Amino acid sequence: MNDLQDGSYFIAANSPSPEGPVHLRIDSEIQHTGTSFAGVHLVRRTADCELRSIRAGDAGQDLYFAMDVLAPTNEDHLETQAGPYFRSRRAAPGDGIIGGTSAGFWVRLHSTGAVSVRRLNPSAIIAFAAPTESFNASAFHHLEISASGAVLQVALDRRLVVFDQGGAMTSNVVLDRAWEELPVPGTNAGTVGVYFGAEGNNARIGGQRAKNLRLEKYRPLLQ
Repeated sequence: MNDLQDGSYFIAANSPSPEGPVHLRIDSEIQHTGTSFAGVHLVRRTADCELRSIRAGDAGQDLYFAMDVLAPTNEDHLETQAGPYFRSRRAAPGDGIIGGTSAGFWVRLHSTGAVSVRRLNPSAIIAFAAPTESFNASAFHHLEISASGAVLQVALDRRLVVFDQGGAMTSNVVLDRAWEELPVPGTNAGTVGVYFGAEGNNARIGGQRAKNLRLEKYRPLLQ
């Protein structure tokens, strides 16, 4: 069962922007209309949907999450990133997801065709796959993640991604919980969403988009 289609969740914006309000358009697609970090989290439906109660909901530790994402570039070949995050904290509308008391991981499709896995707190790239010369940054690409315990799998356009993690090539990324060792530990509340960024080009490019989100219970990829 797709939890987004059966009405278990709805989508709320997160991530304040130095430009002012969060620059997102949410209708049949999630569109980033600004040039800073921005994103959305999934909120569980309750009887009381007042704004103070609209926090990211617990989707569980083990899950399958898929979407079509567009990570554009421009005439200057500036890079953007877009993709799902999971195992984060119960953010309120306007909260960011990196650092602070956050936790979890952000799987990013880059406009170069690279794919990376960023731990959100303390922030670090824990695995990456190289760019692809033939990658079309002007098209949507199907991105899937499947997480179970300490293992993450990612598929791009129906092909399992092979990552470099610590110098070893693998399609099974090992997930740590480094936020638990911080002076102020991060909180993994099992929340999920979609996040957009342009690391290295912040405030210079945007235009990322996501659509056809699908959230389900865990299942291995491509089986």
